[in-house]
Amino acid sequence: MFKKLTVTEFLNELSSNSPAPGGGSVAALSSSLSASLGSMVANLTIGKKSYNELQEEEKLKVQDALKK
Repeated sequence: MFKKLTVTEFLNELSSNSPAPGGGSVAALSSSLSASLGSMVANLTIGKKSYNELQEEEKLKVQDALKK
C-alpha cells in the first residue's frame, strides 16, 4: 500500500494521527535508502582508475557487495 505513495504523500501520512505507517515502515524505507546509496557508491567506484589498481580479490569484494 505505502510503496505506491510519493515521498510527500508518505511523509504526510506518517505525520498524521494514523497508526500506520509507523516505525517499521520507516525502518524499511531507511534500510532501502541505505542499500541504494551503497549500490551507488559501488557503481561509481567500478571502472575508476583507483578501482582498476586493486587486487582481483578486492575487486571481487566490491562486485559481490553490489550484487547483494
